[in-house]
Amino acid sequence: DELGSGFLLLDGNDCRSVIHKTGFKVDTGCIEDARVLNNRFIATKKNNRWAIWTLTGRLLVDSTEEIFLAKNVIGLRNNSRTKLLTAAMLTTLPLGVMREDTLIYEEVRSWGND
Repeated sequence: DELGSGFLLLDGNDCRSVIHKTGFKVDTGCIEDARVLNNRFIATKKNNRWAIWTLTGRLLVDSTEEIFLAKNVIGLRNNSRTKLLTAAMLTTLPLGVMREDTLIYEEVRSWGND
């Protein structure tokens, strides 16, 4: 399946993986699902947990229950709590560190078209 931004979700030998058309592989091992977020990131699902990668393969978010995109805002949901990040905020994250200005919400809903 074509994911966009030159990335493909491939099935083979009872294993799914994401590769770029140039041959670059994202994530290691087998994954369950994948998607491109906002044409700037790749999300991969493994063991019912999502990870977010840059298009060049740098891991930004290691493990979260759910990921959603609302316009330019990315939501990371864990234990019924949601962190909202812009794409700019997400790219500045070193692995495993959450910015101090990131707020955590109990409920998040998209409101209208914007």
